[in-house]
Parts: sequence; C-alpha cells; structure tokens
Amino acid sequence: MGFKVAVSERPEGMLVQPVGRLVAGTAGLLHERVLAILSRSPRTVILAMDQVLELDAAGTSALVAINRRAGLMGTDLRFAEPRNEIALQIENEGLDRVFSMYPTIDAALKTEQVRKAG
Repeated sequence: MGFKVAVSERPEGMLVQPVGRLVAGTAGLLHERVLAILSRSPRTVILAMDQVLELDAAGTSALVAINRRAGLMGTDLRFAEPRNEIALQIENEGLDRVFSMYPTIDAALKTEQVRKAG
C-alpha cells in the first residue's frame, strides 16, 4: 500500500488525511504537503490520523516540525482520530502535551465552531 495525503477544504479549515505508513520514506511528503497548505495561512488545519498505520521516528519528527511551523505561522493545528497504537506512541513520547489532540474529526471541527460562536 502506498502513502498518500488527501486534502480537503472545509468551512472550519483545511482537513489533511495521510493514508498509510508515516515513516522515513514517506514523512517528507506529508511535511511538504502541509507546509504548502500553511503557506496559504489557513486559520485551522486538522490532521486526521485515523488512517496512519505506522509511525516511526522520521514520521514523528515530521509531525513535530509541522506543529512547530504551524505555531510560528499562527495556524491552529489539530491532530484528530489517531488509531490507538499511534495515540499511545504519541503519549509515550510526551507529544500529547505538545499536540492539540482530539478523539474525532468532529470534535476538532466543533471546537472551531464554538470559537466562532463565542
């Protein structure tokens, strides 16, 4: 199975959905795609992790770099729906305290809607 990155625009922001193994050979693709999105200065980017099947050190590094760049650019980056094993890996590495994690895409989207309403 190859790695791909689906991107769709929502009223709440950009939805990025990586599919496959986020590892040394594919992490650069995700990094490049998200940096291109960030260059358009979206208010919010939601990174849906539900179809990420594996995450290695290179994949983790890409996520950290993406998160850092989003913060520098003033974009609210949210990680949504990580598979259990990916969520545990992120937690074990202490990144759950750095990343804005949401159990579902809907939860991440609703947070934006609440902000707009408030």
